Amino acid sequence: MIEKFSVDHLSELVAYACRKNASRESGSAFCCQTEASIQRDFSETLDFGFACREGDRLCGLLSCFPDLEKGNVDCALLADRENYSATARQLLSAAQAQLGKPFSFPKRMKHAPPF
Repeated sequence: MIEKFSVDHLSELVAYACRKNASRESGSAFCCQTEASIQRDFSETLDFGFACREGDRLCGLLSCFPDLEKGNVDCALLADRENYSATARQLLSAAQAQLGKPFSFPKRMKHAPPF
């Protein structure tokens, strides 16, 4: 189940990001390294943050930093190793629906396809 970030779950999201950030197998994009900086980033992007749950268990999150003028977005995507691809697709689909139009990664990530 995909849900929007909320202030009520911010501590849980930050704790999850801190755990998953340490593993290359669970992250596909930049995420800040300290708990305080992750908390700040997630607080600033509540409107463009999504969490994935299996029942009550948090299994992935996506925090987006859109530049609507340029039509691109930087993302921090963290998910459990199990079902990583399926979780990532669900989270990215929710982000695309929220943004309402196609968007792409910045040119510095030129090998990443638009979604």
